[in-house]
Amino acid sequence: MKKLSCALGLSLFLLAGCGTAEESTEANPAEAEAVKEVQQENYETASHETKVNGNTESNDQMTKEKAADVLSQYKDTFMEVINAGPELEEYESKEEIIQHFSTIMTPEYAESLADTYIREENGSLSVVATETPLWLREDQSYTLTEVSEEEYEVIQHINNQLRGRKEVTFTLVMEDDTWVVGKVETRNAEQEDKYKAGSDDRVEGDMNHK
Repeated sequence: MKKLSCALGLSLFLLAGCGTAEESTEANPAEAEAVKEVQQENYETASHETKVNGNTESNDQMTKEKAADVLSQYKDTFMEVINAGPELEEYESKEEIIQHFSTIMTPEYAESLADTYIREENGSLSVVATETPLWLREDQSYTLTEVSEEEYEVIQHINNQLRGRKEVTFTLVMEDDTWVVGKVETRNAEQEDKYKAGSDDRVEGDMNHK
């Protein structure tokens, strides 16, 4: 009888505890709303960590490795079209090629490349016989410079047998939470090297003269 009374008392205690917990939740809607807001904030923070060109990390954290990955995709996307030539029968229009380029380039730059390298005549497409753009050489040194939170520049000096020594600036911009190539600028680095060498000679001569 004593054991039965203890068991009955324990059961009543547990039931009372459960009822108290439910009453606490129902009696404090402000607390429940606060929990909901925290959960929503955590969700939004996690959502901001989106996939950028295959890498899951914060979009504003550009690195040399990520920049090289974007420029590698840029090269592959462009060469996929060029290697399908010279006659591009699998593409129905230049606009389709521009859309393909735009997966890793800004629409403006994609259109510029299509106008330079793709010929459209009598409803047919073909590749223009000319040199391809200069690509980033990952095995050689290059610099990464932040222009703004949504724009970076990758600069590299490249020795090309036909073009000579060039300084190439790849501009990467953020569009729709994705890093893409905005433009590529090339200038002659040999003239700059000669100018620097001449400046050094003049400075050395002035010092010897003194």
